[in-house]
Amino acid sequence: MLVGVGILLYGVYNVLTTEYVEANIPNIVANGFVPITIGIVIFINGIVVQGFRNYYALIIHLIANVPYALAIIGINNLGQQTSPPTDPQEYIMATLIYWIIGAVLNIGGIIANRLKESQVE
Repeated sequence: MLVGVGILLYGVYNVLTTEYVEANIPNIVANGFVPITIGIVIFINGIVVQGFRNYYALIIHLIANVPYALAIIGINNLGQQTSPPTDPQEYIMATLIYWIIGAVLNIGGIIANRLKESQVE
């Protein structure tokens, strides 16, 4: 969890210290928003690892990392285009389905974690 918070703060620092002009958008996305999203995902994983009771829940939570990774890669690719979008809404809409799938899988993992091991087997 601490590693996730550290990466998140590093990304926030990069966003706040980089001058926002259209020429810097690829830099802001790659060095700012991508570390922020990676930090959030690592933080979520840290919470999950500390609280899991059965392996089914852990597997579901680990599978949730796949759509999160696809969303982060999508954000980075969109920001590295020759003329990247300047509206943050475009980044959200381009990767929204991945974030939703990851959240649904995490909620499924939380539900699976609440089941007693005798109910799972």
